[in-house]
Amino acid sequence: DGNLEPNPAPPEAQDYSDYLYRFYNIAFIKLAEVLEKDDPAAEYDDLINFVRPLYQQWQVFATESVNNKALGGSEDQPDHSQIEPVDITE
Repeated sequence: DGNLEPNPAPPEAQDYSDYLYRFYNIAFIKLAEVLEKDDPAAEYDDLINFVRPLYQQWQVFATESVNNKALGGSEDQPDHSQIEPVDITE
């Protein structure tokens, strides 16, 4: 019918989007402030520790997707509904 409306995103997609937006904003703010701190090396270590859990989750996603595809599965995303969110509270 020529209707080009996008498919509606599942409700949890907005939650993930909001979470990632906050996470990356905090990470970039921390990165921008590193050199202003008394101990930049310690601040970098803190930043690495802040980012590491999400980095590890991205590795899980990528590995599952590659393994799923290699085993002849669909190209659909694996179910990640059981993943614990990283605490990004300040």
